[in-house]
Amino acid sequence: MVYISHRMEEVWQLANRVTVFRDGTWIGTEILGNVSTTDIVRMMVGRQIVDLYQHEPRTPGKVLLEVRDLAGSATGPVSFEVNAGEVVSMSGLVGSGRTEVARLLFGADPRTQGSVRIDGRTSNPVDPTAAIADGIGMVTEDRKNSGTVSRAFG
Repeated sequence: MVYISHRMEEVWQLANRVTVFRDGTWIGTEILGNVSTTDIVRMMVGRQIVDLYQHEPRTPGKVLLEVRDLAGSATGPVSFEVNAGEVVSMSGLVGSGRTEVARLLFGADPRTQGSVRIDGRTSNPVDPTAAIADGIGMVTEDRKNSGTVSRAFG
C-alpha cells in the first residue's frame, strides 16, 4: 500500500518505510526503525531544525480564558486556563478529544456541561457566529472538508 501524508503521527503509525520528496524531487527512502522524526523533518525541509524560536522565561499575565468542566457528547469534562502572553497547544492522537474541545469552545458542537469565561465575562456560544462575536476563532485541522466554503455566492 502507498500512503501519502504530511501528518507525521500517521506515517509512524501506518508505515514501515518513508519516502520524502521536497520541491518535487525525491530526497530519500528510509526504514522507519532506522530514523527519527528529526531525521525525517531534516529531509523534508533541507536543514536541521534546532529551535523554531528563542525560549525565554516569562511571567504569565492575567487569566484571559478560563474553561471549567467543559464537556460535550464526545468528550470531557476538561478544565484549563490561558493567561495573557501564553501560547497553549492542545495535542493528542486522533480521537483523543482535542478537536472536540476546540469545537465546543467555538460553538460548533453543543455543550453538555461546563463554563467558559473570556476576560472575566461568560461565553456560551450556541453556534460559530456567536463564538466569533465573543472573540473566539477556530482554524480547523481538516482544511479541505471543514475549512472551505463549497458553494458559490451570487
